[in-house]
Amino acid sequence: MAKVSSASFAVLLVDGYNVLSAKVKGFSHEIALELEPSEGLGDAWRETTPTGMRTATLEQTGAFFDTTAAAIHDAMKTAPITERQVAWATNGNTLGAIFTAVKGAFTASYSVLSQLAKLTKANVKYAVSGQIDEGVILQTHAQQTIDWTNASVDNAASSANGGVGYLQLSQLAGLTGFVGVIEDSTNDSVWTTLITFANITASPAAQRIEVAGTVKRYLRFRGDVTGTGTVTLFVGFSRNA
Repeated sequence: MAKVSSASFAVLLVDGYNVLSAKVKGFSHEIALELEPSEGLGDAWRETTPTGMRTATLEQTGAFFDTTAAAIHDAMKTAPITERQVAWATNGNTLGAIFTAVKGAFTASYSVLSQLAKLTKANVKYAVSGQIDEGVILQTHAQQTIDWTNASVDNAASSANGGVGYLQLSQLAGLTGFVGVIEDSTNDSVWTTLITFANITASPAAQRIEVAGTVKRYLRFRGDVTGTGTVTLFVGFSRNA
């Protein structure tokens, strides 16, 4: 059985903010099935029955408190009540590797911890409203300067139930715009547009777009920059089961 070390945890982005740069010490996500007591008169033991509902929670711990622009404090200080998009990769920042993401994460608590003779730390807990998606990385979290097209990722077969694309952009400098496109193909040769993300003119930024119907066997990402400068981003796609 393949094992994954902490050194493989390579991406942690919240609405485009690169939270991993704060040297997070721990991160967990949990999916729980909700149960309802179902015993009645005459029963001698407690019983529970699944309601069909699931809940998800996220927590990051031990990060260094960092007030740098677009770092952890900048991302968390207002504890926004609007939905946030969180994406992470536990098995490396590599094309085709697994990533996990959720839209609908609310910052439930943001704690700054000061201790004698130690660096100040910060912990964050998220309450999740919505589902967690798992898919493949189509664009590693990396910097680009010109238009590009990535290599394809092979799913071995097409899928029939649509999916969702995630884009997290953590830095846009000098450029006046950026548009990302996810394409799919049946043969890794002829490509069609599956998702076109909206033009981005400022960072940080995050987008999530759902698609329905057939998603072809192969997927790839291409980026289109406007102007001269740099862009740092991460993109993944999750196929619906």
